[in-house]
Amino acid sequence: MRRIGATVVVKRLTRLAPLLVFVLACAVHAQTVGYDFAGDDLAGIRDRVLFHDLAQWREILSSSWWPHALYRPLTGLSLAINWVAAGGDPGAFHAVNLVLHGFVSVLVYRLGRELLTPAAGLAAGLLFAVHPVHVEPVVNLVGRAEVLSALFAVGAVLLYRWDGRLADAGDGHSPRRLTASIGTLCCVGLALAAKESAFAVPGLFLMRRLKEAFDPNGVLEPGRGVVR
Repeated sequence: MRRIGATVVVKRLTRLAPLLVFVLACAVHAQTVGYDFAGDDLAGIRDRVLFHDLAQWREILSSSWWPHALYRPLTGLSLAINWVAAGGDPGAFHAVNLVLHGFVSVLVYRLGRELLTPAAGLAAGLLFAVHPVHVEPVVNLVGRAEVLSALFAVGAVLLYRWDGRLADAGDGHSPRRLTASIGTLCCVGLALAAKESAFAVPGLFLMRRLKEAFDPNGVLEPGRGVVR
């Protein structure tokens, strides 16, 4: 009976794990909702008229992030939507950054759970949620670029793993396989459209293949390739 009861508790905790990670990720930065525009937010959002009107969406998608430097159309479009929806209220921008960080933390938990164990995945998600290295991209509103890019980058890795599992199971052309394959490519594209650092995503794919090519003892299994 005790074993059955413990199993039930573990299952319930597992179901609550994503919610726990999400809530903690938002809670540690919750005070920022009361913050104003600051630093690069002033020139990058508050004073950039281009992001104040969605009627200029074509120019937003074709313009550089800074004058003559970098290209982040998805981030620019998200900031424009934020401005129009909230009338330029900085609190709304901070709230969106919080929620996006929460979603990224949940995806990190999911990835950690798939690669390691449920407990290790939860630890990874919680650590990611509260790690101080994320203060700058979450609190500074122009850091939306990093948060959005991370969201789609981790999503791409999860979809890539799903696509690999379907391929290993002999699923060649089913709707699920098509969804996984196209979803992976779309996530990579969106991550790059948010911030150029997403060029590292193919490296994450390779690392995933390398991990699966090695057995638990660190020995390369005969006959298993690294790249499909």
